[in-house]
Amino acid sequence: GTGWTMAALLATTSGAPFSFPLGENGHNKMVYREKFASGLTTLGDILAEKGYRQEFLCGSDASFAGRDTYFRQHGNYEIFDLFTAREEGYVASNYHNKWWGFEDEILYEIAKDELLELASGDQPFNFTMLTVDTHHVDGYLCKLCERDYGNRLANVVNCADRQLAAFIAWCQEQDFYENTTIVITGDHPRMDTT
Repeated sequence: GTGWTMAALLATTSGAPFSFPLGENGHNKMVYREKFASGLTTLGDILAEKGYRQEFLCGSDASFAGRDTYFRQHGNYEIFDLFTAREEGYVASNYHNKWWGFEDEILYEIAKDELLELASGDQPFNFTMLTVDTHHVDGYLCKLCERDYGNRLANVVNCADRQLAAFIAWCQEQDFYENTTIVITGDHPRMDTT
C-alpha cells in the first residue's frame, strides 16, 4: 500500500498504507470519490488544528489519484498544480512537457516564491512539494541535466540531486530557515528495471 505516488503520500502523511477496496487501478478511482480517508487523522489534520497554513505543490494535475481531495480534506491545503502555474503565468497556458506537466526546474522556482509568501505571514506553515523528474520510466532529462553518464536515469538522478542541493542552500539563506524543518523523502520504490 505504498508503492505508487498517492499511496506513498498517504503513508508519509498519515502512517497508514493505501488499502481501500477499490479493485484494479483503485488509486486512479480516488478522483471520483467525494471523501478521501475520512476518519483518518493525518499530519495535515494535526497541523491545521495547530493553526498552520498548508500548501501542496506539484507540477502535474493535482486531481490525479485524488491528491487534491486528500490534501484539502486533511489539513485544508492550498493546492498549486499545473493549472495554477498556467493561471499565474509560470508556464504558457498550453504548456505541458512530454512528461507529466512541467519539470522540476520550474517547480523549484515556484516553490521559492510560494515559500517566501508563506513565510511573510503570521501563521506557521507546512509546505509540501512533489518533484517528478526522477519518476518511472527512466526519468525526465531536462535542459539542466548534464550528460556525464551513459545511462539516462543516472543523468536524471544526478541532475535531481544538484537541483535539490541548490534549493536547500537557497532555503538556508532565508530568514524563515532558522525555525524550519525540512523533510526529504522518496515517495515510492523505483519502478524502473534499469
